[in-house]
Formats: sequence, structure tokens, C-alpha cells
Amino acid sequence: MMRCLSSVVLLLAGVALGWWLRGPAAVVAPADMAAFEAGASADAAAGVAFEAATRAVPPGPQGAAGQRPRPEPEIDTTVSVSSFRDLLAGQDFEQAVAYYEQALDFGEGYQVLLKPALEDYLQTCLRQCREGVFTSLVDVWLATYYDDIPVLLLLTQYQQQQGFPEEAVKVLHMANTYAYQAGQREQVSLALRRLVKSTDDYLAPQQRWIELLGFYELVEAVGVTEPAFLFRQAMIYRTIGEPGRSRDMLLALRASDNELDPRWTQAIDSQLAEIAPEPEAEPVPANAIPLMRQGDHFLVETRLNNRERLVLMIDTGASITSISRSSFDNISSASFQGRGSRLFNTASGITHGDVFSVDSLELGNARINDIEVAVLDYEPRAGVDGLLGMNVLRNYRFEIDQENALLYLQPR
Repeated sequence: MMRCLSSVVLLLAGVALGWWLRGPAAVVAPADMAAFEAGASADAAAGVAFEAATRAVPPGPQGAAGQRPRPEPEIDTTVSVSSFRDLLAGQDFEQAVAYYEQALDFGEGYQVLLKPALEDYLQTCLRQCREGVFTSLVDVWLATYYDDIPVLLLLTQYQQQQGFPEEAVKVLHMANTYAYQAGQREQVSLALRRLVKSTDDYLAPQQRWIELLGFYELVEAVGVTEPAFLFRQAMIYRTIGEPGRSRDMLLALRASDNELDPRWTQAIDSQLAEIAPEPEAEPVPANAIPLMRQGDHFLVETRLNNRERLVLMIDTGASITSISRSSFDNISSASFQGRGSRLFNTASGITHGDVFSVDSLELGNARINDIEVAVLDYEPRAGVDGLLGMNVLRNYRFEIDQENALLYLQPR
């Protein structure tokens, strides 16, 4: 009965969180793909004319002493925009980016003309492109313009649509790092709040508390959490039977409360009052797994499908467990089931990865069945095959004993 009441309270809190996070709705009205391609139909000679113009008129002021700087040439919108749209519509993305860079060399004013065409194409592609087209363009674009906030925000929309909210969180964290211009940080913050609300609205009615908790824990781990997110996270801890963690988080929120909002203060105090005192001693975790040190990081031995031995680095900021391509090529992957490709935010930036489902992953005596792993093109540290991510760790109450190099796991 208490469990049921707790779930009801948690669902009501989700509604309250949604009210707190609400913001103005995004106004997105992209043209459909047919209209985009129709607008892109320009004579192929336009591209040749533009390239000839770039060769004929060198950019920037003249270097000879006593000469006046040559004024920037007038921008031919028919040539540049139509040719750029043709390249996008033809999905020649490498050439489109090269064309864009060439245009900027010719005159910075071309950015104002060409960039909206790119964003319009991506907006359209969010709804209508076949699988892989959107990610292919974003991958090529961000390889050069890695700090492009509008494109990063569009990528988070795509990842959310595809059901990868954890990857969207990591991209928003990266976007927040690059949000230097006025208003950009607010845009990123609003996008994060919308992502949190939509993810909570989707998972909470299904009572998928472990997945939802893992999402909030990742938001906290990558450093983009907010007090309202932590409050919600504390309530989920309480619902799944971890009152100690719930109380600790609420006490931390209370300690940082400036009491300027009486409703916020009352909400924290009310939840604290409902949590029973914690027992004097918690049960000893059933599974203590030895770890290996590598600098400031900890490595753990795992087994895939009960036979493939891999050494993974524990990374609470990784949304999914991953294996390097070189390690993957050295193991038997016959029982791996392909789940498609995704874009992942790694230490080296945005990269493509292939996702597979494996029958089982074992950590000591702990075993998780039917788990996803990603295969990424990165070069891991010596002796490391990949990263152990939150899609595994969220299934446990886990603690790292740094002094004794042990990982304690207790099933949730």
C-alpha cells in the first residue's frame, strides 16, 4: 500500500516538475522536403560561376603599402544559396561543407545567407529524412564547426526523437561549454528543461523508475543538473527503497536554500519530514568486485556472453557501455545483435558508433541480461577495452572504495 502511495506522490511531483520547468514553446515551421528541393533547383553553372569568382577576387585587404583595401565584393545570393542548397539536397555533405568554407573565405557575409539554409535542411530532415541522413550531415558539419550551438540543439532534438535522451544530455553539456554569446546559455538551459520534462513524462507513467533514475543520475554526473532535478531525483530514490540517499540529497538542497521562495522551502521540509530515520547500519553489499587502478581511474574486468573477457574503465558520465573498434574486432561477435548506429558524444567530440545487444554482461557475481554496448572508433588507454557506462551501473546501488580498490554492487 505504501509503495503504491509513494508512486502516486511521485507522479504528482512529476506534474509539479513539469510546471516548474515549463517555458515558451519552440516555434518550428520547416518546409517539407519537396519544397526544400524545389527551392534548391538552380542551374549547375552557378557553382562554377561562384568558384570562378572566388579565384578572381582574393579575400581581404591588399598588402602593398599605400594601397587602399579592396572592398568586399557584393554577395550574389542566387549563386551561393542555390548552389549550397543543391549540394544539401543531393546529400553531398562533404562538398557542401567545403563550399561553405570557400564562401566564408570569399566574404564573411555569406554566413548570414548560407547558415539558415543548412538549419532549414536539418529541421526538415528531422521529420522526413531516411535513417542516417541527418546524422551524416551533422557528423560532417560538427567535425569542423564543433561549437555550433544551433546545430548542437538540433542534434539533441534528433536524439530525443530517436529515444536516446542520455546522449542528448551529453550534447547539451557540450553545448553549454561553448555557449559564449548572449542568450546561448539560456537556449541550452531551456532545451535541457524540455528534455528533462519530456523524458520524465514518458517514463514516470510507466513506472520505469530505474531508467528514470539513471537519466537523472547522468544529468547530475555530467554537471548540468538543477535544484528541481535533484529534488525529483531524491523522490525517486525514496520510491525505489533508498531513503538514505533521498534524505542526503534533500538535506543538501535544504542547506543551499536561500529561503526566498517559501513554496520551495516548504516542499523540501515536507519531504524530509516524511522520510523515516535510517537504520544505524546498512546491510553489507552482496558483491565486492576488485578494481585495478590506472592513474585517477578504476578498471574492472567484465565478461560478455559468459566468455569474452574485457577490461573496462568505470565512467559514470558515459550513458552506455562502449568497446573500442580494435577490441571488438578481436572478440567473437557472432552472438551480437545489431541495433543500428548512433551519434555519441565522446572525449574526442561527436562520433558515429554501432550499437549491439549482447546476451549478458557479468561483473563479478552480478549478471545483466540483454544489455546494449556501443562500438566506437576511439583509441583507448593501454590495457583498456572500453568504458563501463550508466546503462549497467544504474541497475545497482554502487560505491567505489578507493582506498581498497573495490566496487560494491547491490541490486536495486
